[in-house]
Amino acid sequence: MKKRNKRLSSRKIKKTDSEEHSKQNKGKKKAEEISRKSPGSTHSVNSAISGGCGLHLPEEILLKIFKEIVRQQGALPFLVRASKVCSLWKEVASDPTLWRKVDLSFGWIRSTDNTLKKLCEHKLKQCKDVNLSYWNNLNTASVKTLTDSCHHLSAVNLSYCKKINTESIITLAENCYQLNSLDLSFTPNDAVSLQSLKVLLPKHGPHLKQLNIGGNGFKAFTAMFNLILCNCLNLELLDISNCVFSTDIVLINVKKFQDACPNIQVLRFANSRIDGNPLTSGNRQANLGSFPKLEQLSVAYNRPDTQPKACLSLDFVTRVINKCENVKLLDIRGNDNVDCYDLCDLNLYRLQALHASNTGVKTDGSQLYRLTGLFHMIRHSLIELDLSWSPLQEDDIFLALKALTENIKHSWLKTVNLAGTNITQQGVKDLLNKCNEITNINLTSCRGMTRGFKREFKNLKDVEALRLSLNSAEISSEDDSD
Repeated sequence: MKKRNKRLSSRKIKKTDSEEHSKQNKGKKKAEEISRKSPGSTHSVNSAISGGCGLHLPEEILLKIFKEIVRQQGALPFLVRASKVCSLWKEVASDPTLWRKVDLSFGWIRSTDNTLKKLCEHKLKQCKDVNLSYWNNLNTASVKTLTDSCHHLSAVNLSYCKKINTESIITLAENCYQLNSLDLSFTPNDAVSLQSLKVLLPKHGPHLKQLNIGGNGFKAFTAMFNLILCNCLNLELLDISNCVFSTDIVLINVKKFQDACPNIQVLRFANSRIDGNPLTSGNRQANLGSFPKLEQLSVAYNRPDTQPKACLSLDFVTRVINKCENVKLLDIRGNDNVDCYDLCDLNLYRLQALHASNTGVKTDGSQLYRLTGLFHMIRHSLIELDLSWSPLQEDDIFLALKALTENIKHSWLKTVNLAGTNITQQGVKDLLNKCNEITNINLTSCRGMTRGFKREFKNLKDVEALRLSLNSAEISSEDDSD
């Protein structure tokens, strides 16, 4: 009997060991899967996880590893996958310190009220930055659930949330302590309203650094804009792109704007019919202000043919950029009232990206002189250039691009869009031979190019082949002439 009991006991021990080994193997396989799906992780972190030693690490060490992965990749989807490995990983992955910045917009987690409630109860208590973009069922009750649990929220993205309204924004404003970033783009018209902004901006405006209200329709935009000017002294980014107003054109006081928001770094008015208030010659100098920290200005206009033409004036652009020494991006595409050639009078020595597709061209004969002056000024800093569909003549665009490479040891130019222009093969060859950093050049529909070259060259390999072909073509033509 004793021998029988020993045998039974031995079998139980072996079975227990086998089960434990099986669990460890399953956990190891899941850990390896997490490792494969985490390409941004450091090699040492991946090695530790895929080797299975992550299953035996102390909790505090595992938490440090998870924090490093979250820092590199974001909380999702890593934390969701990690929580399925084993009970230890699930516990560590639920640590609120890992969920301080969470992007829930990609569908890694179901966008339901029940899901949000569970997240708020167990994971988001220390969350500071949350992105709920495209949560179509998000409503006022959902916002209340979020703000009641997440007392540290400072950045909230509710873009494309179609069920929020004025009450939702008021709830957000009243329950959050200090917002510094808010995205309310492409929300219902009654969400970003005068009523909601009257509650939101007086409380959070002094702390707001980023405000995006683009893609919305406004009935009282002038009053709303005045609220922004009165309350948002520290604003660094303002996006009012793709907006529809109750009036055809909204005029803003540029000088008042510059005085009220001196810290602006990024301005986006793309596809919105906004212009500056008219100035008379007598008070022009007194009404010229500046955004001393401005780095990006986007006023591109790309409406369908059925919509009104662009209303933006060159005067508005020059007044906004006046005395700005740090502008790195300027996007004036589609504005036929604006000539980029007149920008040569501004201080754009640090400009890295110029997008001037489909802009107007002066016919007084000064365009070549002014364009070469502009290119000569920005040749040391320019990285992206878009002159597509410019009506400049063949000689004018050739000489303008030549100015881009004159007396310069190294060009940083990487992306060039010359689609639909009169550029010639000689002009492209000269540009490529002097700008070795170019990795993308668009020559689609260029009338001066032969058929095989009328396309976009999208990578370094294609550009190198183009450069070789153009230089070989010149050698062949010289041999034929001999």
